[in-house]
Amino acid sequence: MRLVAALLVAMGAVTAVGCGGDDRVAWDGPSRPFPVTGTLPVDGFAEYVDAVDEPWERSVVGLATAYALPLVNDASDVHAEFVTSDPDGNAIVAVTLDVLDDSVRELRFVLRFDVITDTSFRVLDAVWLQRCQTGRGHQGWSRVLCV
Repeated sequence: MRLVAALLVAMGAVTAVGCGGDDRVAWDGPSRPFPVTGTLPVDGFAEYVDAVDEPWERSVVGLATAYALPLVNDASDVHAEFVTSDPDGNAIVAVTLDVLDDSVRELRFVLRFDVITDTSFRVLDAVWLQRCQTGRGHQGWSRVLCV
């Protein structure tokens, strides 16, 4: 499911918070290189979400899109989709970026959220995976680096 509208809303919100030189919290995205364990930090994003009040916060897909948003400049397309709920009732969302890179074809962030209410969520954890360009390594989702 393409979320162009949610992405644009999130993009405006993330950009606005990062401007002006005041003390507001900003989210710059997960820093590269990504950890080889696959696990990404979420504390900074949770602090950012706590500091803002935006419409996209009321949706796990909107939150996941905002998490990946700082990396959108390196992508030709972005897809966000609700994947499933785990046995504990936590929502799982995948954000996939078609990457403009000669080695990496796609980059995916999979985020898990605690569902507090129908419109209130808390990010629990995030992992990254990637697929390589043809001839540059694995074609399945993996944290193994492309060549």
